[in-house]
Amino acid sequence: MKFARLHAHIAPFVAALALAAAAPAAVPAEDAPLVFVGRDTITVADLDMELFVTLQMNKSQQQMPEPSSVLRRLIQNELIIQDGYRTGLHRRDLIASQVRETIRSRSIIALLDSVAATAPLVFADPAQGREAAIESYLESLKKKYGIRVDEALLASLDYASTDPAVKKRLEESDAVLAKLPSGALRVRALTHNMRFEHFHGLANKPDAPQLRDEFFRKWFSEALLGYESNRLGYPERPLIKRLAVQQERDLVLEEMVNSLGRFRFTPSEAEILAFYNANLAHLTPPARLKVQSVLLEKKEAADTFKQRLDQGAEMSWLAKRTSEVRQDAAALPTTWLQPSMLGLKPGEASSGQILDPYEVPGGWVVAVVTEVEPSTPRPLAECREELLLRMKAQRTRENIAESVARLEAATTIRIVPGAEAVVRERIAQQIAKESHE
Repeated sequence: MKFARLHAHIAPFVAALALAAAAPAAVPAEDAPLVFVGRDTITVADLDMELFVTLQMNKSQQQMPEPSSVLRRLIQNELIIQDGYRTGLHRRDLIASQVRETIRSRSIIALLDSVAATAPLVFADPAQGREAAIESYLESLKKKYGIRVDEALLASLDYASTDPAVKKRLEESDAVLAKLPSGALRVRALTHNMRFEHFHGLANKPDAPQLRDEFFRKWFSEALLGYESNRLGYPERPLIKRLAVQQERDLVLEEMVNSLGRFRFTPSEAEILAFYNANLAHLTPPARLKVQSVLLEKKEAADTFKQRLDQGAEMSWLAKRTSEVRQDAAALPTTWLQPSMLGLKPGEASSGQILDPYEVPGGWVVAVVTEVEPSTPRPLAECREELLLRMKAQRTRENIAESVARLEAATTIRIVPGAEAVVRERIAQQIAKESHE
């Protein structure tokens, strides 16, 4: 039985919180306040989580976020979360069921970790030792609670069958496969749960019996371990409770933001045309360009070549008289090129522009822009769907901004003196940690 699959039930941000919580505490303390938002407090721990997630999602981003913008985002998120709790969003099954699953999964994992810590050192492979310790523990629980699995009933369940009558029995049967302290595991429950892993069913699959048995063992083990971890009080452990609270808050925030994007969006043709005219820059493809170029072996020669071009020399004339120009290798194509291929931003190139030398495989290129293609906006009919998506996204951002402004006006917000300095220091620490790892 491979229990590593239990970890797949945990959202990435929950795993991130576990890692962040395991990090050694630093000064100031994690519970030190940064901002008071109404009756709630944003602490250093909240900041660390925000930074951890932000940096994980934007590892390629070189520029550090501004402390003021980080605090601003934390405040806005807190206001939206508070509004979600006021409306009772956290009690809806959409959120509550996910939180319950996280508590269950994390409790089982914590229990398994404690069991694995007792694994004998007779195994060369630690993973094998962990697996053996867990199997032994499960057997001890089965004996402790007098649990017997009806193996004959399990073997009779024909999930490979295409007979409608067989399928109906599997879906409706109350036959008991095993009795746990938490309740009976019935055939219909097994059938229902298997659909989450084998979405298309097991009909006509030659290995259906093996897949059925494998799923049952996992389902049975998780149910038994879930009961035992709950009996031992694992769900009440501080880290697991903190994980659950953090997930609940994140889900409330996500659902609140999503709800602000659910509105009837029927802009008039005049509004669409006005938005099109206001966003022509986004709807205009970058102008392509053509260049004349040479390839030189060394940077010093390329720099000298460019200097002579800057002084007024003509490219073809100079190329014939420069021995360092490679005649055996091509520089750049003479076809239309995108500005980004030459390290240029849209609208940055102009005809006659001499580009700085840059390195390519085989040497250094010096290029002169010979032609810039006229660039025109895409017609409205051609980009209408894209425009509507952009238009709705902007309307959504406006809705969020209006909602946050309303909440800010109704809430007392106080930033602790020195909070920005703390944010700046924690940003530096997180980036240093990422660089070290």
